[in-house]
Amino acid sequence: MSWLRRTGLVGMIVGAGAVGRAQDYSVLRINEVIAENHTQTPTDVGGAKTDMVELYNSGTEILVLGSSTLDTSLALTDSTELPPNPGPWTFPSGVTILPGKFVIIFCDGDTATQGDCELHSGFNIANDGSEPITLWGPVVGVVDGKSVRQIIDQVWLPPLSADVSFGRYPDGTGPAPVPIEDVLSVFNFYPSGTSSFGNICSEIDKPCAASTKKKRFCAGAPNPSRGGNLAPHISIETHSTNNPDAGEPVVFRVKVSDEKGPTGPNIARVEIVYQVDGGTSTSVDMVYDSTAGVQQGVIPDCDGSLPGTEPCPNPFDLWTFWDGEIPGQSAGAIVEFFVRVVDAQGASESSPQVLCAAGVGPCDADFGGPGCAQDPESESCNPPIEGAKYFACRKPFRYKVAATPRPELATVVVNEVVPQQDGVLKDVTEKACDTDDACPPSKPDCCKLREDFIELYNSSPTQTVDLSGLWLSDGAFHPQIWQFPAGSKILPLEHLIVWCDNDGGKCPDETVCPPNAEENDPYYCKPCFWECPDPTDPAIQEYHTNFALDTGGDQIYLFDDEAHDFAVVHGVDFGRRALNSSLALVPDGDRNGCFIDAEMPTPRDPNQGTCPSAAFRRGDSNFDCRVDISDATYTLNFLFAGGGSPACLDGADANDTGRVDISDAIYTLGYLFLSSAGPPAPGPDVPGPDPTADDLPDCASTSC
Repeated sequence: MSWLRRTGLVGMIVGAGAVGRAQDYSVLRINEVIAENHTQTPTDVGGAKTDMVELYNSGTEILVLGSSTLDTSLALTDSTELPPNPGPWTFPSGVTILPGKFVIIFCDGDTATQGDCELHSGFNIANDGSEPITLWGPVVGVVDGKSVRQIIDQVWLPPLSADVSFGRYPDGTGPAPVPIEDVLSVFNFYPSGTSSFGNICSEIDKPCAASTKKKRFCAGAPNPSRGGNLAPHISIETHSTNNPDAGEPVVFRVKVSDEKGPTGPNIARVEIVYQVDGGTSTSVDMVYDSTAGVQQGVIPDCDGSLPGTEPCPNPFDLWTFWDGEIPGQSAGAIVEFFVRVVDAQGASESSPQVLCAAGVGPCDADFGGPGCAQDPESESCNPPIEGAKYFACRKPFRYKVAATPRPELATVVVNEVVPQQDGVLKDVTEKACDTDDACPPSKPDCCKLREDFIELYNSSPTQTVDLSGLWLSDGAFHPQIWQFPAGSKILPLEHLIVWCDNDGGKCPDETVCPPNAEENDPYYCKPCFWECPDPTDPAIQEYHTNFALDTGGDQIYLFDDEAHDFAVVHGVDFGRRALNSSLALVPDGDRNGCFIDAEMPTPRDPNQGTCPSAAFRRGDSNFDCRVDISDATYTLNFLFAGGGSPACLDGADANDTGRVDISDAIYTLGYLFLSSAGPPAPGPDVPGPDPTADDLPDCASTSC
């Protein structure tokens, strides 16, 4: 009798000899998946809550998952194709699943330390809807030196929020593999607290390698219902400015998505909620951009037998755009705000998602913050330490109208942004690769050469600028993210590198994770280990932030300190970036210049290139290559009726005042019908660049 059978664990047994006939794997199903787990049980052998996959045997026979060799064992991956080197994660020898029962695989990539204790796959699960979970059968042949396995089941995952699982109901229902267009009719969303992985885990009286912990296996549980309603999602897509002048409105476009549909009647309300100088909150309804309609994402890499050989539409990645604005305010006014979406069932989400109470925060889940409360239900480190984390929250978005940074900061700019690199610049403080890193140990400097970074530039030929107390942030309306420590500076004409690598300011409490704890016990404090000491050192011009950049699109802003109203010194929003490309300011260090796509970054050296000529027709508000009454109407609808934002605000600025307001519509009507002066250069007829320096972004028509 096997040791698993002796424990009474019903989901799995060891002993392939128990199954003497050919295996019908067509009844195996990927039954439930969770991709960002913070609260859902079961915990793994180390006490951590991780990503998980649950398999279900819908047949009537015992099935062998792990056999005596890798080739005869089943495999699990987060890909459409079998990884060649290293190969796919395979089930350990002897693991089987009983009919009508479940098996849980912890997906945290920790096969090195905990894979000997229980089922731990060699991968984590992405929560952004970019990959499938694939269950592969035994090797059936070799083609061009590569092993060939057949797919037993495959499920493309939608974007999954924290603690939301995705499962079949009834258990095992639907085809295998699941065609991507049918996934949402087979799988259901289970909000936090409703997932059904269960907590059926049994220890085996046998220790793991290099540990006193006992082996164990976890079986899942039936999915109890068709799931629940998830709150819709909202995020700010674009904003006109985060540093408005007196009387200048701030225009927003938000992105709204929901698994039941991103339009009305399912979306009941989208709004901006703001208050000025701590006064009464005001709500402004945002308007659905029906012209843009429903947007659909694509799966960038969906080659293979499912669902096709070309990049394909993503049926569960649908969203809409909604437009609105906070009206212009007087100089010195402090505006705090958030955006919110509410669905027809009353579920809502805001951005920021969790707002701090007045006078509290911002609060990081791991490191807390001003006035932040610890979460007594949390567990951190290994073995678990209760109450070691904090209730995370963010302050509302904020800006101060007509805020001006100190004059001595005028020569400092964000000069270059590299959110994804491989081999461009070495971070000498990064620890060497080890077996837990994603970089192969065969390349000892690989991790050092993969850190995000930005470059600041001081254009003053004589003045060193004190950076102490200034803030760097990846949020246009959240200045307090990472602060330059005392003694920070940028020298005259210096191109200063700041690493955006999540290493800054993240050291554990020594009373929780004492020095050398990892060396003494490989399990102790592993989940809460951070690179220590903080590599930031102003004495040698070494700076590391507590955030990383998103290569899919992000923001980077430099703010003055709190005493100077967090005034915007300089910054830029950017879209998706290619590997080893940069966003470079040209002319070098010129805050009145432009950012260009540079194929070759130039860290610590001047940027090269020139601004492209932006050609538009002055007064062409709707960007249809002519100036007529429809442009005045478009501007009025934008300003007063919730219409869409002009694609080119510089073109909509008919009277060239540097802002878009009702005077532009009046100016256009006067030109068209009252023989008034025509729009200033480049004029309404021939497209050209804007000769006037203003805060409106340069733009160019590509269709006329």
